[in-house]
Amino acid sequence: MTRLIKTLTFLLLLCLTSGITALAAEKNLPDSFCIDDENGISVTGAGEYFLYSDNLMPGDVIIRTLTLRNLEQDDSFRLHMLGQSPESAGPVDWLDNLHLRIILDGREFYTGRLRGDGGDTRTMEGNGTDLLRQGLDLGVFGKGEYGVLKFVVTADAGHMSTEDLYEPSTARICWVFHAAKDAVPDPPDTGDMVRYGLYVLLFSLILLCAVLYIRYRNVRGV
Repeated sequence: MTRLIKTLTFLLLLCLTSGITALAAEKNLPDSFCIDDENGISVTGAGEYFLYSDNLMPGDVIIRTLTLRNLEQDDSFRLHMLGQSPESAGPVDWLDNLHLRIILDGREFYTGRLRGDGGDTRTMEGNGTDLLRQGLDLGVFGKGEYGVLKFVVTADAGHMSTEDLYEPSTARICWVFHAAKDAVPDPPDTGDMVRYGLYVLLFSLILLCAVLYIRYRNVRGV
């Protein structure tokens, strides 16, 4: 069994690309928003991030840590992540048999099978989040703020038979990141405040004069 498992060639591809099709944007990660991993591999606006492992054994765990940084001096960004194009080939459907956890700064955003639908593997439960349709809102990163995002992938293949592992199996899914400026209302213009204040004051004076004139006429009986 172990010998057969060692002959398994497993390819897990996580593409952190810059083009969410639905948004039709040429660049979803601005230059000032940086994503890189512990090995110094960076994700650019048009780049990809690859996670590769072979000879995967049941119970093995793959962990990748990404640092998310907003280096913009003025603007905040809201970061979203979406799963796209899950593919599986071979006798073992690794999209169903690999368990994925996505954790940002200690908070678990997703747990479930690699397929991204939040369902559970045969021995590990999911949380119901749908990465393919809903995606994940990873929150707002203010200027100079950063976060630590972890992908934790566990091979849940202990129930498989030797026949399942005779041939290599592969799995692929694409994660798309999109950083959008988080709009903050502009402060009111000081000149506008003064101008509107003068209008209100002038209107109040006119109204006061009218009231005083009416009272004066009533007192004089005019």
